[in-house]
Amino acid sequence: MYGIRAFRQALGGASVLILLCCGGGGTPKTVEAPKITAQPLAQTVPITSTASLTVAVSGSPTPTLQWQRQERGSWHDLAGATGLTHTFATTVRDHLAAFRVRVSNEGGSVLSNPVQVTLTKTYQGVMTPLTASTTALMGHTATRLASGKVLLAGGYLTGTEKATNLFDPATGLLTPGPTLLTPRWTHAAVLLDSGKVLLLSGTTTGYAKTPTCELYDPDTGTISPAGSLLVGRWGFTATLLPNGKILIAGGFDSNNSIVASCELYDPATFQSTLAQPMATGRENHAANLLGNGKVLVTGGLRPTPDVDGYAFPLASTELYDPATGQWTAGPDMADGREYHTTTLLENGQLLVYSGWTKVGYQSFGALRSIELYDPVTGAFRKLPNPLGGSAIITNITCLIGGKVLLPIGCNDLTGLQDALFDPATETFSRSGRSLFYDEYLTHTLLLDGRVLVVGRDSNFASMAAVYN
Repeated sequence: MYGIRAFRQALGGASVLILLCCGGGGTPKTVEAPKITAQPLAQTVPITSTASLTVAVSGSPTPTLQWQRQERGSWHDLAGATGLTHTFATTVRDHLAAFRVRVSNEGGSVLSNPVQVTLTKTYQGVMTPLTASTTALMGHTATRLASGKVLLAGGYLTGTEKATNLFDPATGLLTPGPTLLTPRWTHAAVLLDSGKVLLLSGTTTGYAKTPTCELYDPDTGTISPAGSLLVGRWGFTATLLPNGKILIAGGFDSNNSIVASCELYDPATFQSTLAQPMATGRENHAANLLGNGKVLVTGGLRPTPDVDGYAFPLASTELYDPATGQWTAGPDMADGREYHTTTLLENGQLLVYSGWTKVGYQSFGALRSIELYDPVTGAFRKLPNPLGGSAIITNITCLIGGKVLLPIGCNDLTGLQDALFDPATETFSRSGRSLFYDEYLTHTLLLDGRVLVVGRDSNFASMAAVYN
């Protein structure tokens, strides 16, 4: 009995040939390390159409394949995606998503180059009202679920609401959802990796600040208790971090004070712990998770009054680093602002829009300026807004293609004017008169690229519409 092994390795180590003979008469077994002979190519397709990623490979034994998708900086295997071609129907979640494939056999494993899927959509600039209205007027939250439906939770009508609504884009219908355990508005909603929605704190009956949290489960359609924050707040921010915890920052607390305090809430345990406070107390500020993993907090109302006895909105910003748990000073904006809204653009920059600012002695006014934050240069740049107008918008979002839908002309009883901002050219264009009057609108990007808008009309009645 004897064994013979012969090795032949190509220059660069790209492939290995192994011949195994055992027992004097065994059949040789050849092992050749896997190799990608044709890389997958980037795809640009219309939204809701099919995208196909294809790879060509060699190796012996025949390699196995596993396609992966990048989510929040980490790569995850796609269930069932094990063929030479990965084909899927696209939704808005796939826009600018990165994919790669792992090729493996007994000789080793190799990864393809990552490729990006880019979606396109033609917008008609039409706002179509829904036949059924929501129960929430302002201070509600709107969260797109994994199914594509949108959960509308809480808000203020004739009082603080316990109601929820579900919008189904497939039918265009709004239906009642489960009742909240605690009436709340000016709260926060966070979509967790599990697909559940966490509702945190906010204002409850009698304008009290509730620290309680509750969890909506779309699989069962139920709401259950989810612990409490250490401090009840409104006008605060809640940011989902890459480690799965939620950064709670600032706001107006139960003692009616603007605070700098922060917490880290863990959805896995429903427990919240103190985090390092910000350098400055802030209320009605904004917070965004940047591409580098840090959180940028902008503006907000400061706790200390000016010489006229009135506090004023801040132009300052702060950066939170989850890796160290520390806050550092960020660059100043050109204008101090509160009640503003922000959205990350496709180019990685942050758009800061509108809000309220101090315009004189004991006087506040709507702000008409737009600023861009560039994380590469670490600086803000103010842009001219030739359209004028302003609004208090709970959230806005990028449309497919990179443009941003902006409502303008808040507090004009004739209604808002919609506008489009194009980051590629840094230009503005009008998109027609909106159906909505008031502030506190929410914009939610649907899976097919349309936008659900919820707020109030000129009669102060609750209203929902879809922009296409």
